[in-house]
Amino acid sequence: MRDLWQDLAKRVRQSNQTELEQAPFGFAEAVLRQAQSGGGSASSRLDEWLAVLRPALGLAFGTALLCVLLHFRAEREFPSDTLTQSEALFQLVVLND
Repeated sequence: MRDLWQDLAKRVRQSNQTELEQAPFGFAEAVLRQAQSGGGSASSRLDEWLAVLRPALGLAFGTALLCVLLHFRAEREFPSDTLTQSEALFQLVVLND
């Protein structure tokens, strides 16, 4: 009786080896063109990072705004004593939903 799992694994390994040996059409030429051109300009590098920077800056701005609002709320509601303020802040976070 043949082991079908071993046969399947063998076929997958063989197909992966044949795919790795061949590069897509024009890939080598595109890599050589980019290497000869110097890898791109500074503006293209910035454009590549904008997809990451926009959400990160938005998240940082939102977090900073939330921290400032919570700070003003904490100053208004809690006493100026640091120990009492910390205890009240812990109660606000833990006990309030």
